[in-house]
This record gives sequence, structure tokens and C-alpha cells, in this order.
Amino acid sequence: MTGGPAAFILQKFYRGLEFPSSVDAFPEQLRRQLRILPDKTGPLIFLRSFCTTPFWRDANSFPLAHPWLIYSELMNSADPRAHEVAEELKREFLA
Repeated sequence: MTGGPAAFILQKFYRGLEFPSSVDAFPEQLRRQLRILPDKTGPLIFLRSFCTTPFWRDANSFPLAHPWLIYSELMNSADPRAHEVAEELKREFLA
């Protein structure tokens, strides 16, 4: 998990409108089970994991991305609140 949902688990402040998550694979059968349709502007964002490094630690049974990746996802958002949370995350975990 990354972006707003990961920041919320770490800081309990901002959840965001999107749900970005890194996955190793996303087979068609799983997509059908979840009953979701591809939508480039949808709130679910599945990122292909490029290695095991993005996974930093587990929190509340969720694997979290490294704080730098969470920060990057937040800074990529058009929401000014996401930028504020990114800077707070940077001070707390990356300073």
C-alpha cells in the first residue's frame, strides 16, 4: 500500500481519494472476482511491483511501501492536502 492510505496508517491524518497499491500480478480472474473495470481516472490504482524493495514493513496487516515511495505518490497528487501530508511524512520518517 502506498499514497494516502499508507500515510493514513502511519499518521492517522489524511486518507486521500485514491487507493494506490503495488501488486506482483493482477490476473484477469482476480479482476472479475473483485468486479472492477479498468478506468484510468478511477480511485483504485494498481502499480506493478518492480522488486521487493518497495515493501518497507507491515502495519495493521498491510504491507506498506517505503516512506519515499509514499511521499512520491502524495506529491504526485493534485490535492494540496496530499502535499501537506507528504511534507509531514518527510519530516517524521525521512529526516
